[in-house]
Amino acid sequence: MITVFQADFVLSVIAMAARLVGGRKRLAALAG
Repeated sequence: MITVFQADFVLSVIAMAARLVGGRKRLAALAG
């Protein structure tokens, strides 16, 4: 059973990973 705290933690981790991936794509696009 997933608690609200666990769901919140998972969402924050996913958001951080998405930000890292997005930042890397942006850097790659700039480096071209």
